[in-house]
Amino acid sequence: MSELKKDILYHVMIDYDGTLCFQNKISFKNKRAIKKAQKEGYKFILNTGRSRGNLPKEALQIDWDYIICAANYIEKKGEVIYRDEIPYSSLVQAFRVAKNVGSSIEFEGEKGTLYCKKEEIKNLDEKKFNIFCDEIKEKIKENPITKVDLWKGMDNRIDAKLQDFAIIHHNEYVELFKKGATKGTIALKLMEIENIKQEELIGIGDSPNDLDLLNVCSYKVAMKLAPKSLKDLCDEVTNRSSTGVGDFVNKLIKIRKSKRNK
Repeated sequence: MSELKKDILYHVMIDYDGTLCFQNKISFKNKRAIKKAQKEGYKFILNTGRSRGNLPKEALQIDWDYIICAANYIEKKGEVIYRDEIPYSSLVQAFRVAKNVGSSIEFEGEKGTLYCKKEEIKNLDEKKFNIFCDEIKEKIKENPITKVDLWKGMDNRIDAKLQDFAIIHHNEYVELFKKGATKGTIALKLMEIENIKQEELIGIGDSPNDLDLLNVCSYKVAMKLAPKSLKDLCDEVTNRSSTGVGDFVNKLIKIRKSKRNK
């Protein structure tokens, strides 16, 4: 197990849903702790599976040093420093699967989300389907798509029809990311671009899809309600869910102050 070091000003990489944000709210303690720690010199990275256009306003009230979205987008203080959007041909593949299985579909982009109801697409013939796809192509020119959601509980039998994607199944929907893209691969890309060393990186997460994020970090933190399989791989587990991030960040601040007072 790793230990926190007093002489390192860490980059702290935080998952959003279930980690920083608990029950659709970011606690004041979490926000205040991050702001205080930034004054001490720590850097903070939001690493979320959400697209940039699907981030809540509350998430953007924090002055992030970096924002990572949907495993293929990196922003530094408002400037996009990396993007690798999903190709149009792959979007058509997902759209066709949605049509065939009778699912609504969301194309999540940098500026917003394009939502197509299942009733709109289920009975399209091939000609109308192609016209619909062309309309989508025009709409996404200024809104690069970084993630796709199929809104219907589906089993793994659809995976073979979605070969262009990395797939995460949930009870009510399926998340589609660009093939090979994970929270870990995009973290590695940030480290490469900004010359961040692994020993300088802390990861905080709450679910199995944060495993790739945590694996690139030298120090790993799991949230209180994380599954045991994730907790067992981490160096520390928070005592709280809603303010666990703030509790841990305040610990970093104390470590920094103890070094300064020596």
